[in-house]
Amino acid sequence: MTLGLIKITCKTISGIWHRYETSCKTIVGLLASI
Repeated sequence: MTLGLIKITCKTISGIWHRYETSCKTIVGLLASI
């Protein structure tokens, strides 16, 4: 998955479940560090 796709997915998820926003940022950060 591309980071762009992940960010879009996370924005969609965080829009529905705002609590997941932090988790998405963490996931994107981890994937970016790989």
